[in-house]
Amino acid sequence: MKTNCCSLSEAFLVKIGSRRQVAPSQILMLKADCNYTEIFLNDGSKFLSSTTLGTIAKRLEGFNFFRINRSTVINMKFIVRSDGFKECKPTEIRMQNVAGSFPDLMTISRRRINPFLALINN
Repeated sequence: MKTNCCSLSEAFLVKIGSRRQVAPSQILMLKADCNYTEIFLNDGSKFLSSTTLGTIAKRLEGFNFFRINRSTVINMKFIVRSDGFKECKPTEIRMQNVAGSFPDLMTISRRRINPFLALINN
């Protein structure tokens, strides 16, 4: 019998747009742009989807994503631990940067900082 070495997020594809499906492990971040969503992938590419951020975020529930503010959803596995970064505020996190395609420093909203810290500490 063959064993599957893929993780849960690599085995499933999530519908991102009308004709596009992506493995959740490839998504770094989602950013809202009115009724569109910019999707940043771990290979440095990005594309625009006509699906709203809230709809895509619901599809990604259970895949280790967190909405840090009103317009941004991040993949928790791409957070760079900020132990060595003294210039970071408590409401800021650093994300893994791929070819400068998105900002390093991400701001967590005030109302979402406590759930975020509870998730990180577990």
